[in-house]
Amino acid sequence: MIRKLAIACAITAAPTLCAAAVSDHAVSQRPYTRADLSSWTGSPGTLPSLIQRIESTTGGRVVEIRYTDRDGKPGFRAAVAKNGGVTFVKISSENGDAVNTATGSVPDRKLKWKARADVSQALRATIPLSEAIRTAEYESYGAPAVAAGIASSASNPTSNVQAYNILIRRGGATHRVAVDDKTGRVIANPEALANRS
Repeated sequence: MIRKLAIACAITAAPTLCAAAVSDHAVSQRPYTRADLSSWTGSPGTLPSLIQRIESTTGGRVVEIRYTDRDGKPGFRAAVAKNGGVTFVKISSENGDAVNTATGSVPDRKLKWKARADVSQALRATIPLSEAIRTAEYESYGAPAVAAGIASSASNPTSNVQAYNILIRRGGATHRVAVDDKTGRVIANPEALANRS
């Protein structure tokens, strides 16, 4: 309860920044990561637990979450959709003690068209992101996910495959597991997803 209160206070107390600064923020997950994962200490279930905490605190739906080492500060960033807008939150530790809207909030209409389409697709997904992550971690023999979100190709109107990209860290390497956002099944050939980033 104290953790939830701390998260809620951090979210409500943090200042909202200029919408123009966040309109370029990604809300989909590429099939790779640029993060330096040398400081990654997560375990299976880390991202689903963070998603649960964020969603219960904000009342929104996490559409993308990733480990990051931006500015040399390890933590997590997430995009949360709620009430026609997207809030970008930073979580400074795996236990979710500190959450803030470090990069701000923006109404959907202020996002670039591709980000709007990605958010819309993520909200139409019948399988929650946290469940897709658990599936990917299970299929990867318990290796932890370091990033997850709607595949950048999922909002492509010519694609009949809508999926989540989940990036798994195993044996010092990162690989992608694609999970269908309607059925929850792993897509055997994730390369079938068009790479539109």
